[in-house]
Amino acid sequence: MRSRAGWWRSPPVGLGFEFPAAVCYNLAVDRSGAGVNVVRSMTGYGRAELETPYGRLSVQIKTLNHKYRSVSCRLPHQLSPLEIKAVELISSRIARGTVYLNVDLLPHENASSPKEIFIDLELARRYKEGLEGMGRELGAKGEVELQLLASLPGVVNLIEPQLEAEEVWRWLEEAMNLAIDRLDEMRLAEGERMRREMERRLASVAASVDRIERLAEGMVDDYREKLRKRMKELLGEGYDEGRISMEAALMAERSDISEEIARLRSHISQFSSLLGSAEPVGKQLDFLLQEMHRESNTIAAKATREEIVSETIKLRSEIDKIREIAQNVE
Repeated sequence: MRSRAGWWRSPPVGLGFEFPAAVCYNLAVDRSGAGVNVVRSMTGYGRAELETPYGRLSVQIKTLNHKYRSVSCRLPHQLSPLEIKAVELISSRIARGTVYLNVDLLPHENASSPKEIFIDLELARRYKEGLEGMGRELGAKGEVELQLLASLPGVVNLIEPQLEAEEVWRWLEEAMNLAIDRLDEMRLAEGERMRREMERRLASVAASVDRIERLAEGMVDDYREKLRKRMKELLGEGYDEGRISMEAALMAERSDISEEIARLRSHISQFSSLLGSAEPVGKQLDFLLQEMHRESNTIAAKATREEIVSETIKLRSEIDKIREIAQNVE
């Protein structure tokens, strides 16, 4: 039996690129990902082959992004009793996404075929008698030939040997773990690129929030000055300063965005922390981005300065771009 230890020292066959040794080492040490600060993409591909006493076992696993976990298995029919175990193994290592598992068991190249041919002579005899009787009834001429009989359903049967599925499981489990390890290499490499891009855009979101806060500082004073100017135009010097102050206070209450700014900064901080988590965080990231988008919409609705409205448009654009990336995070 091939040992799992040390497999990561060589790049996976057929993928066409290599991964940093540190990434591979983390995978080999801890398949669960615990203790390793990583972001995993939901898309990837892994393949592994093992030579077993039953033949060459080939396992291919492909994953695509999906809101939940969905597993689709294609196993040789003699290994179908192992499907539940295969799904459980995948579920223990992949938290989210659509997973396609394909398993093939190929006989050894020089091995004689273990399949047997069974010919049902009794069924062939019934076919022959039935066809000859039909010919007599219909007045049709012709002989029932061997080739015709052999082609009829159930006459020639290919019998495959019965495998002890539970005996094969230890080999299938090994091959599946190797394939998932190689799948994880690809998902980790893509996840690291995604993490860097999200961090870059998150910094842009934080800078946008700072600019909005600065712009909001003079919003009430600007409104008071505009109101005073309007009152002067309408009433001259006889306007009521107290009424202006009251209107300015009401406007300040309606347009106060301090809570939205505070919540945005809290969401940004939580988002940044989750990017360093070893656990699957895709759903949490998506939720935080929804909340950030909602807060930015509220700010835009409350704003009375065009500069703030313009800044919230940029803010929402950055949040949407992060969300596009986060939707592929496990």
